[in-house]
This record gives sequence, C-alpha cells and structure tokens, in this order.
Amino acid sequence: MPTFGLITEGVTDQQVIQAILEGFFDPQEIDTRPFLPIADNTYKHQVQNFSNWGLVLEYCASPKFAEAFPYVDYVVVQIDTDQCDDPLFGVRKHNEGNLAPPDEIVARVAARLREKIDEHVWNEYRDRILFAIAVDTVECWLLPIHATGKDKPKTLNCLGVLNRFLTKRNLRPINAQSKDPRYYADLARPYARRRELIARCTENPSLAIFVERLRTVFRAPTTDTMPEAAIAETATEGVMAPEHEVAAGQSAPDVANSTG
Repeated sequence: MPTFGLITEGVTDQQVIQAILEGFFDPQEIDTRPFLPIADNTYKHQVQNFSNWGLVLEYCASPKFAEAFPYVDYVVVQIDTDQCDDPLFGVRKHNEGNLAPPDEIVARVAARLREKIDEHVWNEYRDRILFAIAVDTVECWLLPIHATGKDKPKTLNCLGVLNRFLTKRNLRPINAQSKDPRYYADLARPYARRRELIARCTENPSLAIFVERLRTVFRAPTTDTMPEAAIAETATEGVMAPEHEVAAGQSAPDVANSTG
C-alpha cells in the first residue's frame, strides 16, 4: 500500500487530490497523510485549516520537507498558479504580453518548486516527489466534472465558472471566503472512480499532466490518449519520469519507520 504525504494550499485542495489518488488506485490501496495544512499524529483530524502558496513554498524549503520521507512513500506538493507572477512566488505567466500555455506555466512552477527544495534532498528523494500544479486553481480541475463544452478546459476564473454551473444545477455555489472541505470532497467524488478520472482528466491540461505523472511513476497501462502537452511535460523537472519507477502492482519503496 503506497502512502502519500500531502503538502497543499488548503484542506479543500487535499480533498481534490484525495479523490484523484483514490480513482487512480483504489481507496483501499492507498494511505494519505496531510502534512500541510497539518493534522494530528493520527493523520486523521486537521488541527490547522490555513495554508497558501507562500506556506507551500516555505515548507518545501524547510527541513520539514525531508523529514516527511521516513513516514511516507511519496510526497504530493499541490500548488495553484493564479498568484505565481507575484514577486515572492517569482514565476512568469506571460510570454511577451500573452498568457503562456498551461504546460509552460506548469514547467516554470515545477522549476520554482525544485529551486526551493534543498539540492541534497532533491537528489535523494526526487523519484518520490509528485508535483500537482493546478493552472490556474484547483477549481479548474473540477470543471471537467461540472462544466460543459468549451468551459471544461478553462484555466481562468474557474471558481466563477464552476459556481455558474453549480447554480444552474441548483447546487450551492462555493463561498470563496469560507470554502467547505466536505463540499469539495462531494464535488470531486466522481474522480474517485477510475473510469471517470481517466475519461475526464484529458479535458483539463494541468490535471492531465498530474495524472500522466502518476501513470509514468506507476507504469499504469492505458488505452487512453493523453494530450501532447501532458506527455511532453513529464520530461520536466519535478513532473518528470523518475529514474527508478515503481511498477504497477508492486509495493512502493520500503521506508524506514513507515506506518503504511
């Protein structure tokens, strides 16, 4: 049973990542443990709800990042790109005034995360680090489920687009100031079914990149065609194919003191 440590911008983001991992594997085959926002020692109850992109970058640069690996097989680092052009984030979103394609933004943010991680830590654990980079926000990853037509692959104002479709279906819109993790779990639940995940992930470019990364690491067989951008992106640092891949059906690497 592979174990995954989650370093995310928030508890709602964890719910989306959880659904994707359950769909890719099986709910009974994985164990997830939230490290940011932090949980108690059982990893079952959140003791801090707040996080953001700044804290994710800070965590990656801290000794706590390396301290996660004795307890989990893989670490998933989730971050949104909506604020990546902030000077403190330090990633360009535009090329000569035009918004860069999603795969380029993912590559740049992955490089920034790589810079934050200590070089020795990266060299030792790079095969066990999974970047889940959402262009522009994790709400964009919910559009293939809840939106239709040309709105499914949108990468801008995704919360507004998502709320428009939720309202059309007489569902409660998301309050941007008070996001409910349980509601996000409900909205992301279709991804917990592998067929739904594989069918829908290709409709969002950055989600497709993350799912392709999982396929590469675990050599998951598929008859589905992934977008060219997603396939190309697996050659990027942080979302690249690892030097030592784990074959599907095998246990994840043994980790000292792992409870998984």
